[in-house]
Amino acid sequence: MFLLDVLRVGLGCRSDSYLLYASTSTLAWMIIVSSSILAHHATAMPGSTPKSAARIARSLSIALRRIGKMMAICNAIWLVVLCLLQSSNFLNSCYCNGNVLSLGENAYVVLELLPGDVRDMTAARIGGLVFSTGSVAIFSLFIAIFINHRLPPPNEDR
Repeated sequence: MFLLDVLRVGLGCRSDSYLLYASTSTLAWMIIVSSSILAHHATAMPGSTPKSAARIARSLSIALRRIGKMMAICNAIWLVVLCLLQSSNFLNSCYCNGNVLSLGENAYVVLELLPGDVRDMTAARIGGLVFSTGSVAIFSLFIAIFINHRLPPPNEDR
């Protein structure tokens, strides 16, 4: 239902920019978490995993960590550019406010908000806050569970 409302209303310059930022940051987070899991796998049980598997996991972990950090750096730069564009009212043009990118010639500009619109915006903000807080809490719990593991004794044949 929500997707149909988005398609009906459309996405504009500002919402597309935030959507790009959110999806890139989520992807970078997933890549960095995958890197952390692979690094844990490579160092957790050196005797039980074959050396080649540990070496591949370690190399892949390093590559994913670098890719994730580079994505996060680019995303931070994009966020600063987005803030500058928003502060300079670049995104407050008829083209951007009319959602021309997604609606084409059916684009329009809302001049007055109705009470139902304000209620929907408030519900979307509360939902976003709940989902973001929930994902941070779940990730923090995941880290808290796995952070206190004991490393195996060093192996001299490495």
